[in-house]
Amino acid sequence: MENILHDILKTLEANAALLGLSYIDEDFGQLESLDNETDCYPLTFPAVLVSVDNVVWENTGQRNQTGNATITVRLLVDCYDDTHAGSTTIEDVLRRCALNRGLTDLLHGLRVCENNGMLTRVSSRTYNAPHLIKVYESVYSCVVWEKFGGSQTTALQNIRITPVS
Repeated sequence: MENILHDILKTLEANAALLGLSYIDEDFGQLESLDNETDCYPLTFPAVLVSVDNVVWENTGQRNQTGNATITVRLLVDCYDDTHAGSTTIEDVLRRCALNRGLTDLLHGLRVCENNGMLTRVSSRTYNAPHLIKVYESVYSCVVWEKFGGSQTTALQNIRITPVS
């Protein structure tokens, strides 16, 4: 699961300037910590937080498994100085939507981890968070394969030891 997160974060980091992102990190509750006294690295906007939420595994024989991973990506945009009807900042709505579209274009279809599947967006939603933060949340799925190292464990035949006289 860590490899999936690593590959997504590296891709976002490589494209941060193109997208105009200020902060990229694993999601460990930074947005929610704004409301309490949790000591946390300062969150700057626009930000992207990524979490690998779950992998459902199935055995495929031998010591191999395939899994379906669920990944959540949250784009956070500070709307404090943003839009209202009649303002001169109404174009910011289009800018936010374009940023979200650019992030989706980058991630949907991204192949993560060597020999694994690509990210497929399965759902998305927007919601308002405290402190006038707009959250664009997308959930992706990805098929992953894992082969465990080492040889198969096999039972040895009975060995009979005969003393030498």
